[in-house]
Amino acid sequence: MMFPQTLGMFIPALIMLLITNKKEHVNYFIDKKTYLNMIPGCFQAVGNLFLIISILVNTNAVASPLSEFSIVVATLLGMFYLKEKKPKPFNTITLIGLTLIFTGALLCGFSDFILKIK
Repeated sequence: MMFPQTLGMFIPALIMLLITNKKEHVNYFIDKKTYLNMIPGCFQAVGNLFLIISILVNTNAVASPLSEFSIVVATLLGMFYLKEKKPKPFNTITLIGLTLIFTGALLCGFSDFILKIK
């Protein structure tokens, strides 16, 4: 189930890596940053695997909103823990967007519960 998605991400990345190696005369295959950037990619792969398992165990109406919360958490960690600096209007727009994502995910998550009440 995840194998086609994995190939769809791996093959274009490999092609781009080969193209940039020739253009910039840098061998990214032996660069330390390449291997360090694989660590977050592995975490994302594990998260995607658990999302697919959650969709199989729960329903899509429960699993998908839970995955949206990861966007909210990652953005807030970047803003406040890593102290990423952006101009003030961008921070305001980002926080409004995160509020909308959070509200939408909550409504989707509770929709099954709300529909059973009626």
